[in-house]
Amino acid sequence: MSKRAAPVKTGLHRSMFFRPSITSDSGQEQGNTAYDLNEALALFVALINGLRKEHQHTDLHQALCLANLRLLDDGSVELRNDATVPLAYSSPEQTGRMNRQVDYRSDYYSLGIVLYELLSGHLPFESDSVMELVHSHIAKKPLPPSRLNPAVPDVLGNIVLKLLAKNAEDRYQSLDGLLKDVERCQLSFAETGIIEPFSLAQNDVCDRLQISQKLYGRNYEYSRLLSAFKRVINGGAELLLVSGYAGIGKSSLVNEIHKPVVAQGGYFISGKFDQFKRTIPYSAFNEAFRELMRQILTESEARIAEWRVKLLKALGPNGQLIIEAIPELEFIIGKQPQVPLPGATRNSFNYVMQNFVSVFTHPDHPIVLFLDDLQWADAASLKLITLLMKDLDDPCLLLVGAYRDNEVDIAHPLNLTIDLIRKNTVVTIVEVSPLLEESIEELVVDTFKRDAAETLPLAQLIFRKTRGNPFFIGQFIKSLHSDGLLHFESGSWNWNIEQIQASNITDNVVELLTRELRRLPEPTQRLLTIAACIGNRFDLQTLETVSEKPAQEICELLQDALQTGLIFPTEHTVAAVVTLPSSYQFQHDRVQQAAYEGIGKHETDAVHLEIGRLLLNSLTPAEQEEQIFNIVDHLNQGRHLLEQQVEKDELANLNLLAAKKARKSAAFDVHCECIAIADEFGSDEDWSKKPVFMHELYMELINVAFARADYREMERLCQVVCDKSATPQEIIAAKDYLIRCYGAIYKPQELMKTGIEMLEISGIKVPTDLNEKDIRIARLRLKLALRGKDILELAELPPATDPQYLLQLHATMAFLGYGFTYLAGSNVVLWVALEIVRRSIRY
Repeated sequence: MSKRAAPVKTGLHRSMFFRPSITSDSGQEQGNTAYDLNEALALFVALINGLRKEHQHTDLHQALCLANLRLLDDGSVELRNDATVPLAYSSPEQTGRMNRQVDYRSDYYSLGIVLYELLSGHLPFESDSVMELVHSHIAKKPLPPSRLNPAVPDVLGNIVLKLLAKNAEDRYQSLDGLLKDVERCQLSFAETGIIEPFSLAQNDVCDRLQISQKLYGRNYEYSRLLSAFKRVINGGAELLLVSGYAGIGKSSLVNEIHKPVVAQGGYFISGKFDQFKRTIPYSAFNEAFRELMRQILTESEARIAEWRVKLLKALGPNGQLIIEAIPELEFIIGKQPQVPLPGATRNSFNYVMQNFVSVFTHPDHPIVLFLDDLQWADAASLKLITLLMKDLDDPCLLLVGAYRDNEVDIAHPLNLTIDLIRKNTVVTIVEVSPLLEESIEELVVDTFKRDAAETLPLAQLIFRKTRGNPFFIGQFIKSLHSDGLLHFESGSWNWNIEQIQASNITDNVVELLTRELRRLPEPTQRLLTIAACIGNRFDLQTLETVSEKPAQEICELLQDALQTGLIFPTEHTVAAVVTLPSSYQFQHDRVQQAAYEGIGKHETDAVHLEIGRLLLNSLTPAEQEEQIFNIVDHLNQGRHLLEQQVEKDELANLNLLAAKKARKSAAFDVHCECIAIADEFGSDEDWSKKPVFMHELYMELINVAFARADYREMERLCQVVCDKSATPQEIIAAKDYLIRCYGAIYKPQELMKTGIEMLEISGIKVPTDLNEKDIRIARLRLKLALRGKDILELAELPPATDPQYLLQLHATMAFLGYGFTYLAGSNVVLWVALEIVRRSIRY
């Protein structure tokens, strides 16, 4: 924040330059007003100088609006950042709905809003609807200020409209260039009383290296993506896959569809699978739908209420299943009861997830779901993709997946998933190839603002070095700048092509990135290594916890990495702009890889262990449960460094907790891995030492065997639990699975024997050699129990609480569930059904 040069004179307001101009003969003011253009121009110069002063201390102010501007007595302007900044002042890239990173030119857009407001008395875009404002910022052209205030000269209005360009490349690139144009207007008005038109931005050259973010050479690929979106608008679900090498521009291509999606009233959401986080199930799905929840929470209360009704209807009693994966959902539908089933199955979780997604895939608001780096997707996520593509009701869903085809062979799970989906759904594959030389020539011209003839040799060299890979191109140009081979002087960018050729710069992108990282201060390098271990995306709060540094210090340490473009802020506020980033993302997987591999494997394992410990100690039990996969992922990677038995036991318990959650979410590959580690670190032959843990561990091992259809192992494990367990509840839980096992391999006699044993353990004695007489007696006892009772009133009875009855109910339902299927017509099954109904009336 700039220091005050003098006491504050006044805040700025939109009508400060409008003056009453017409009075009647009696001296009464009339409705017309005049505009003090001279005073306005002076203020504009002060505003530009104020922002320039601010940019000397920070790259991005992010809080430009009238409420944060103060006019001082000496005519200068103070920029503050302590007020909430409305969406009306946000740049298109700040909305999060454009394929552009936020840089200093975002402040130029906000400055344009302020100038527009001061010139016309109105904001360029005004609406109570968040989505309409977002759409206006990224797609609508504002009216020229002169349409609202005829006193505004066209050339001054055009200066403001240039600041309000949707793409940062089309705005002014420097405050110097902007100031020269405004001062020319000021001089012309002072000398002649009018402002003659002139060509804008003649002196606008930026000394910052800003590689153009436009999309080059992808018209055909983009048209296919857009066509797929237009098809799903009319109904249906499609899978569009974008394939290509790392850095080839897959994500940049897909992100270009933001504009048409917002224009259609739809939602574009995205998630990314992490190369170092493959044991976290549904990570990209969860990331994408958490983003969707945050978007919805910015909408009006009435709109949120509509979503609440739809979601509660779709999810029924299973809302907690989704909240555990997408915590932001709770802010929309409120707290939900735990799922009433003893454990969710693969089918139940997927069924609930399909219902959840179906709420949003509607013609009024189609969904584009972008899943990046599918080559690293977990098995549960691939299964969910398959289900979403075939089992949604009346969907309007375009699921876009990007993957590196050179890392996916014919036997890769992703290829098997694609083959399966093709049987029921339209699958489009868009291959992204390296850029042609002419596209690179265009990019170089746009970046350095030089004639094509002057930039051609450099463009050709870049093409040879990078083989047309867009990410490599960017890194190569940055490396030239870092090495002093590309420099700004005398108002333009300059280079010596022979000197560049002689320098023999490597064309290995990881080596280039490693060099860039090593240029950073040591504390920043260490912080980035920790960030790389956290993930491709990392939030400030987690980094603060793990690094044990305050947020302000972290932001300062990350400034160099931000300026070099190795990382960038990821949060996009919709209601207001924040001044400190709350989350970041590595520019590319290769950057994360370079930061991660900057130290040896032993040390990265130690970092992971440290992260896991710090997360565990800093989170509440509820937060631990929410982040359990993340916590065990870190601890498991460093588990060979554990020495204390107490920590090994804790790791075993955490993996057991993660395994239960994974099974509940139908992530059976993660379930198996967590159980294996829990077994390795926590198993004890003496059950008496840790009976609760051993019982829960064996129950999960039974689930693993059941999922693999290994019924022999399942039978063995169930018998171990029955022999070792000390309570009826534990024995019945094991026999419940034993019944499922016998049902699956069709052993009706063993099923019957096990079921009767369960019932007797629960307190229900089944008559020996049960016959028709026993059935008649059971019917009579039930009839007596019902005497004097209205059957319709039975449904209004309070829930049973007697533990003995609840145990009997569990045993009975487990037996009857398979008994009706495999023992149809058996007197035992009928007697048990009559007996449990009678007991339910009593309890």
